[in-house]
Amino acid sequence: MEELNIVLTLKRLEGFDLSPIERVLIAHTGTVQLLLSLWFREEVKMKVKRQWEQDGNIARWTSLYTDTFGEVCSANSVIPLAQNAQEILEDVRAKSLGLGQIVVKHRVLPTRTLMGFDISPTELHRTYVLEGDRLRFTITESFSRECMRRVL
Repeated sequence: MEELNIVLTLKRLEGFDLSPIERVLIAHTGTVQLLLSLWFREEVKMKVKRQWEQDGNIARWTSLYTDTFGEVCSANSVIPLAQNAQEILEDVRAKSLGLGQIVVKHRVLPTRTLMGFDISPTELHRTYVLEGDRLRFTITESFSRECMRRVL
């Protein structure tokens, strides 16, 4: 679902020197793979770099990349086994779909709650919880600011 408190979202970003795409990346509540594909004008693909199960969770480290620009986003995710349906966990374990794609595949209407963000001169980081009926993921995404500027 889209963030309904637009004024609060805008206020949280006040004082940061962000380009329009950087503002969108920090606050966007939809799937990031499509958003980045539109920005880079080519398909953004997903690759699971590492995934393991530990302490009742699946930990997942992924890369979003294009053939032209290379990695455009990295993500670290925590998927609690007890809070996700078996069919969701099967797709996570298969490693062939991004978490946003899994949400769409299973027709879950999720909420995305921005937990926080960090802005440095070189990178943007955001952490959010993606949850809905039968699923819950905590995702931290990182974006290179230089990579975003290369498209301008």
